[in-house]
Amino acid sequence: MSSAEGVTVAIAHDGLNPTFVVSRGSTVWTRDGFKSSPTYGNNRVWRGTTTKLNADATQRFRVITDIAHPSDMDYIAFGYWSLHPSASQDLDNGFEPYYRGSMPYIGNVKNLSGQATYRGNAIGAYSILGTSIRGDFEGEVSLTASFGSSGQVEGRMTRIVDIKTLYLEYHDPLSGFGNPAPFSASYGSSGRSFANTSCGTADCDWGGEFLGPSGNGAVPTGAVGWFENLTVHKDSDSGERRTARLDGAFGAQRQ
Repeated sequence: MSSAEGVTVAIAHDGLNPTFVVSRGSTVWTRDGFKSSPTYGNNRVWRGTTTKLNADATQRFRVITDIAHPSDMDYIAFGYWSLHPSASQDLDNGFEPYYRGSMPYIGNVKNLSGQATYRGNAIGAYSILGTSIRGDFEGEVSLTASFGSSGQVEGRMTRIVDIKTLYLEYHDPLSGFGNPAPFSASYGSSGRSFANTSCGTADCDWGGEFLGPSGNGAVPTGAVGWFENLTVHKDSDSGERRTARLDGAFGAQRQ
């Protein structure tokens, strides 16, 4: 889940601004600079960009990173590749989350004690089930990691909006929908990653891995991961329920 199908991404440090170099097969696309992205209490500013992977923009790669300066060698990047434009998004065909950190954690959190909280952002695509409404969303994510051999990661996603529609058309198709159910995950055998144990519905899934310096019992400084088929709901006054599906990736920093 860490690399979109056939797509690789490099982040170059050339000049004053980092550069995304997105490749699919033998074709390379480059996007210089960033567009601003909202932040919700993070330690460092997240920056985001959308790269159109072909001339008619049916293929897109969207990524957010926390690179602070050209010499920053400890950064997070996360996003998704889509074969389809947002209006006809198919989350089961031609959609893949992407996430990575430049400094993977190689310690074992099952040998640590205590807790750590990580906060950041999630981005992805959504579909409102039973309708033709599709779009791209952003939200806030928080994770609490309880370390030790029996520990786990608990997470929440809040402040979910269709940011493109909200800022360009001044309305949000996700307005009135709630937040996904809290989700939890257990640690992998290496104590460096985590995988879903619960995320609200039987067919949802999520997971990720820790990042940061690992020596001398160091606590991870970040976490990245992916999610699919998270659901949010909106109930009308007449009792009708609408459900939206969320797929994408997240990145978070220790607070």
